[in-house]
Amino acid sequence: MGFKMGSSGPEVGRWQEFMRRKFASYSEELPVDEHYGYFDGVVVNEAKRRLGLPQDGVADDDFLIRIGFSAGQARPLSTTWVYSAAGTRAPWSIGPPFEIGEHAKRRGLRHQPVDYPAGGFFGPPDPTMSFNESIKVLRNEWARLLRLNTAGDIVTISYSQGADGMQRATAELFGDGGEFASQRHRLRRAIMVGNPTRPSGPTKIGNDPRGAGIARWHPPDWLQAITFDIVTHYDMYACAEDTTLVPLFYPWFTRAETELSFVAYSAQVIVPTVASFYNIFIPPILGGLFGPLGVQALALVTRIPVDTLNELFKGISGEDPDPELVEALSAKGLLSDIPGLIKSLVALGGIRTHNEYHLPRPEFGNRTGIDVGIGLIDEIL
Repeated sequence: MGFKMGSSGPEVGRWQEFMRRKFASYSEELPVDEHYGYFDGVVVNEAKRRLGLPQDGVADDDFLIRIGFSAGQARPLSTTWVYSAAGTRAPWSIGPPFEIGEHAKRRGLRHQPVDYPAGGFFGPPDPTMSFNESIKVLRNEWARLLRLNTAGDIVTISYSQGADGMQRATAELFGDGGEFASQRHRLRRAIMVGNPTRPSGPTKIGNDPRGAGIARWHPPDWLQAITFDIVTHYDMYACAEDTTLVPLFYPWFTRAETELSFVAYSAQVIVPTVASFYNIFIPPILGGLFGPLGVQALALVTRIPVDTLNELFKGISGEDPDPELVEALSAKGLLSDIPGLIKSLVALGGIRTHNEYHLPRPEFGNRTGIDVGIGLIDEIL
């Protein structure tokens, strides 16, 4: 039954899992890939060195008997798929989801990063793609991978933008009428780090962060039931409070890109704000602010040529922005809520905290957010 260079099959995978569990101090990095390769030989030689056996890189029958391995004894290779999604501007191979996912892989689960252009907000990798467009790509790529992997439990691990996108994609794809609705039973755990869609209240890991996710979009109950949020107490994206102006800006800037559509949408926010400041009101029956009379009035007070405004307003979609945002941006709105404005500036400090999940935190018992995620993976093994 022994194994040597080139051996492959389920029995090799069971032996690799056995070695990782029994001799973790030097075998934890051993891949469970059902193939006996160079690194397997290195691990065997270390074990043989400690047993006083010849170090020939072969897991022969005598060696397997000495370490207590027999056919079928160890747990078979897991069929659980772990999908990870990175945060804004990070490649699939960097960040908390990938690190936690690789730990899952070392423990015998199947880790599959979901590659997508994590960006938006006028930034790389593609300034012409908005945040919303980016997470749509994430949704489509994950759907493609799900079509390839049709069996086994599913765990998702996501951070920041990836968490927002993965939660929305899960709700759509596995929700009623979704492409994978009949496979919802496969979903085992959604691990969210710095989640912009986090509902308010205590998390399942035991801490009670302030506020709620900045997106103000909450997953359906069936998804929230399996969601484990890893949240620092001052993360601006996961702990936004209603007393600040910050949540109002999220739906605006998730549209940000260098194409006209975002400029036009921004005009729908800025123009009413300007009109409010100058007390300009054009009733809808006369075309409203974006009609001929509104354009003339705005040109008069802003000294922007009518032709320029007409060109800008061509891209207006007709989708009204949040009236609270318009009011907050007006001079009257800002001056009437100085405490809210101050709290908004304080909340912006949470951008730094949002990037500290690799550091020990008191709310995690002086563990890192990555350590917490690793613990959540180990719980399901």
